[in-house]
Amino acid sequence: MNRYAAAGITAEASLGKRILVIAPNAIELREGFLDLIDAASTTEGAVIRRANGAERIDYPNRGGIRFATTRSTQRARGTSFDTIYVEAGADLTPDQVAELSPCFATTGGTFVRA
Repeated sequence: MNRYAAAGITAEASLGKRILVIAPNAIELREGFLDLIDAASTTEGAVIRRANGAERIDYPNRGGIRFATTRSTQRARGTSFDTIYVEAGADLTPDQVAELSPCFATTGGTFVRA
């Protein structure tokens, strides 16, 4: 993830948006998480959860960033997001896109591809 994407995602989340970041594999997911931690460190009140497999960043105004790989998209079931950011190289299958679409049912969100 580049610093501009990290800054944009952090800015949106700090304004109350719920964002899911999907990476192609666990290594790139970890790198993106660390980039977003750096960007979030300037935001007062950001709570960073580093538990392996349950990484997330929460903001005081109910915004937040969650993380998944292309293999773990089912982790998003039952939650709603304003934006799903799909990193470069994370090619979602039509079944995965269909599985993630209900996450927008209440928010009218969008997919963003890097």
